[in-house]
Formats: sequence, structure tokens, C-alpha cells
Amino acid sequence: MSVNLVSVIMQFLSPDLMSKLAASLGVDQSSVGKATNAAVPGLLATLAGVVSTPEGSRKLFDTVSQQQPGMLDSLASMIGGSGQKTVADSGMNMLSSLLGGSAMSGLAGAISKFAGLGGGASSSLLGLLTPVVMGALGQQKSAAGLDASGLAQMLTSQKANISAALPSGFADMLGKAGLLGAIGSGASTVANTARSTANTTGVIADRATAQARTGGMPGWLTWALPIIAVLAVGWWFFGRHAPVVVEQPRPVATQPTQPAQTAIGQAGAVATQAMQSLQNVTAGGVNVGTEVQSAIDGLASTLKGVTDAASAKAALPKLQGAAAQLDKVNGVVSQLPASSRSALMALIGAVRPSLEELFTKVLAIPGVAEIAKPTLDGVRANLDALARA
Repeated sequence: MSVNLVSVIMQFLSPDLMSKLAASLGVDQSSVGKATNAAVPGLLATLAGVVSTPEGSRKLFDTVSQQQPGMLDSLASMIGGSGQKTVADSGMNMLSSLLGGSAMSGLAGAISKFAGLGGGASSSLLGLLTPVVMGALGQQKSAAGLDASGLAQMLTSQKANISAALPSGFADMLGKAGLLGAIGSGASTVANTARSTANTTGVIADRATAQARTGGMPGWLTWALPIIAVLAVGWWFFGRHAPVVVEQPRPVATQPTQPAQTAIGQAGAVATQAMQSLQNVTAGGVNVGTEVQSAIDGLASTLKGVTDAASAKAALPKLQGAAAQLDKVNGVVSQLPASSRSALMALIGAVRPSLEELFTKVLAIPGVAEIAKPTLDGVRANLDALARA
């Protein structure tokens, strides 16, 4: 199975590292998390545009090849320390060389606007994330023995993962700034073709209806032609752009909850991908993915319903149930493989800011703290432990 570069990079950016980043930049961790969730796929999208030419492919290959082995580990120790400015400046120089100053400024500006960061903080964050992205690309290059062409092909093959990880508002900003490169042009081609086919479908349907009324066409063909046209669109997109996968339909009752509809999905693409990695992961008889998703979604939905002391008292059993689920996962986390622990850390890091915002809001309601605080303190302790998994 091919690697998902976005997930690889986000798993390196642990909650502890994000906390250090926020402190060093002088901004809150929630804003840094939002900015990072946009910046990582944004960087990869712009680099996918760079490798669309042989010269760009060679340039990226040379930049990646210059990264020192073990650089990711050393970066983690530099962030928040005296060497941070050197790392950030080096990252900005790398990015400027690859993209050009105008495109680099456009990317930093989009991140600043999307996450509400100041321009200086946005540029510094981008400079710090660039070596992380280069280090991840270097790992893939070394592991697969890739040359410039192979590295370009590997990055281009990530278009679906990158597109899925780009927050919608941020993707619009990059598209307007002309920074999506190959990612954006592919989406545009599909959209234009779909619109063109939809228009053609409408014309065919109108003609079919008119001819049926005058007796020039069998009635069944009136409704059949639009369906045929829709199937043609499906063939164009899936036949040419994706492998055919045949999956047997499952009863609606057994369909798994879709992360995009949950508190986890609302936390962003990184949280959704991490949750997908934890699906069906079991340790010590505990289904880790199910327990964590149920706990987080239960916390979010329950806390949103707390408006006073009475509703807090009614919600307490559900809050205690969610705390027990997290405690159960903490009891088996040491039995998980490294990849699952990394996914768990990425998930908690992504959802923690929004949960913390809910905790603070609910505990500020008169009379609620004395009822819910002991339980929520236990939840916080469990989340802290899972973030260090």
C-alpha cells in the first residue's frame, strides 16, 4: 500500500511538538493546529506543481538530497530552542528557491488569513514546516531509492491524499492565488467535464421528451437517455482516473459511522485520516477505534447540550461513560503497534483544541463546575496520557 505523505508528516508533529511551536510563536495551540492542518497539504500541493517540469523535479530532488539523515529527530529538539530561528530561516530559503518569492509570500499570506495568525508567525511556521516536509520526502526517497523522476512521480501520486487533506476554505484561497498547480488543474478538468456533460444531458432529455410526445421515440427512452448520460460521466471519471473496485453493499444498519459527520471529522482531515487508521485496531479485547470515536463524539455532543446546572447534572452519566471509555483505551495503549500509537497521538492532537474549548465554555457556566469539573479533569488526564502514547 502506498504511503500517505500527509499522514506521515502530521504524525511527526506530535501534540508536545505543537505545544512547543505555539509557545515559541507566541500564539495559542488551536490557531497553530489550524494553520498546520492547512500548511502541510498546502506545501505538498505547491511542490506537486513544482515537479510538473523536469527542471522543477531536479530542483526538488537536489533540495531533498541535501537534507541530513536523522534531520527530523534533530528538528524536534530545535523547535522552541535557540536553533529555531536558524531552522525557520533555512526553511524559508529552501521554499523561496523552489517556488519563488511571490508564490512563497502568497502561501504564507493564505495561511495567515485562514488561521488568523499574524504575518510573522505564519511565515515562521511555514519556515519550520518546510524542513519537516523535506525530511519526510527524503525518507521516502531513500527508502525506495528514487531518482528525480521517481520522486516527482511519487509526489504526483499523492494528489488525492493532498486534495482530501486541504481544508475547503483554504483550498479556495490557494486556487485563487494560482498555487494549487497540478492539484487544482485536475479538479478543474473534472468539474468542467461534469458541467459540460450535465448540460448535454439536459439537451438530450429535452429532445427525447419532445420526440416522445410526437411519437418519434419510444416512451421508455425518454427516461433512459439521462441515465445513460450519467453513466457516461461515471465511466469518464472512474474509468480513466481510478481503479475499479467492486464492493458488496452492506445493510444500512451495519454501515460504520462516517468520520466526516462526527466531531472527529469536524476537527479536520488529519483527525479523519488518523481515525481511519484506527478502525478495527484491537488490543486486549478493546476495539480502540470504536472506543475513542464513541468517547470523543459523546463528549462533544453531550457538552454542547449543557446550558445550566440542571442539564450538567443530567449529562454527568454520559460524561462519566466517555471518561471510562478513554480510560479503557489508556489501559491497552502500550499493547498497540507503533503505527497505531502514532495515529492515536495525531488524533488526540487534532481534536484536543476543540474539546478544550468546550470544556472551558461549559465550566464557565454558573453552577456547572462543581458538578462536572471532577469528571472533565479525569477526561483531560486521559487525553494527556493518550497524547503521549
